[in-house]
Amino acid sequence: MLTTRMVPLLPGSHKKGLKPHHCIEGEAFRSPHQDPAVDPDEIVTLEMKVGGLVIFNNLVFHRSLMNRSQSIRWSVDFRFSRRDTPLDGLWHQHIACIVRSRKYPNTVASWSNWKALWESSLHKSRFLW
Repeated sequence: MLTTRMVPLLPGSHKKGLKPHHCIEGEAFRSPHQDPAVDPDEIVTLEMKVGGLVIFNNLVFHRSLMNRSQSIRWSVDFRFSRRDTPLDGLWHQHIACIVRSRKYPNTVASWSNWKALWESSLHKSRFLW
């Protein structure tokens, strides 16, 4: 059922920069203080195929739609940051790790390193896998 694989986003929204936002209690994401005033015709909904990939800037307004099917919807986020970028306040800062570094190859985390971070994460109980 295609409705499990749709990603609405607002093209060009990243050009407006970071908007004031807040945490929603009990959630692992942040939400803008004010929803952007958007003409519904500006929203582009990507219809993803199994195994599909979409790459976009972290400032692009995006969301997922409610899964109304009987199927599980899986998605994976990979986020790139320069090694010296502070992650303060990001929900995933406690499980962040270096996965590739030519300059500091001894700091690259193994799968078991990352798994240990995940096992001790406060967010683990919120995800089923």
